[in-house]
Amino acid sequence: MIDRTLALACELGERIGLRKCMEAGQRNYPDLGIDVRDVAGGIVAFSGAGGALSEGTAIGVEADVSAATVHEITAFFGSHHCAPRLTVSPVTNPALAPLLANAGYVPVEYQNTLVAGIDALEGRHDERIREMQNPREWAEASARGFLDGDEPDRDALIVGLLLATGGATPLEVRDNGRIISTACYAFEEGVVALFAASTIPSHRRQGWQRAMIRERVARAKAAGMRFARVSAVPLSDSERNFRALGFVPLYTRVTWELRS
Repeated sequence: MIDRTLALACELGERIGLRKCMEAGQRNYPDLGIDVRDVAGGIVAFSGAGGALSEGTAIGVEADVSAATVHEITAFFGSHHCAPRLTVSPVTNPALAPLLANAGYVPVEYQNTLVAGIDALEGRHDERIREMQNPREWAEASARGFLDGDEPDRDALIVGLLLATGGATPLEVRDNGRIISTACYAFEEGVVALFAASTIPSHRRQGWQRAMIRERVARAKAAGMRFARVSAVPLSDSERNFRALGFVPLYTRVTWELRS
């Protein structure tokens, strides 16, 4: 299971998921100025806001790269007045990282991609976990979880809305009518991607994220998926939760950003 073929599937799945999210955003929120373009086998995307959805992914995966590639990436984000950033993985063309460094990009973030065979995971439905009722409310709750309870700004709300309406399936848990935990999943050619899991601070350490993982695994089993994948900050609580339930690290992705 742990091989280059699965790593390629994960990277190309990231490209598919980001493209679907941006294209749905263009349809649902045309005033945001969302833009997405193909670059060297991957894509660059501007979500109308800063943050994780305004970046390049899968660039140089099974594709040639050059200084012109980096210039194209930089120009794309510069045209949107957004910090140029993209992810690089072990299956990226090895020439890309030196080209980025020469252009002034620096590594700013690390994410582990963890995987598991669906048959090796425990899936369990939880009647308290439901599909999203209201995109705006879901986006606000998701953002508060990621911001440790702080009120989300415009950029955080845009990211939440795009996740909620971008083609994936958003899930939520409510307590007394208020959303306290959120998560998403998407099916991509035999692999289920798990992402956007957050819980507001007052309801953490109560097992909600593990319940969300098991719920999404149960749905993936029913849909006939073969593998599951997720990204997590190395050594974080999120990574510990996934490891405890049977996920193993496949590789580390590095986010590069051009700092002014």
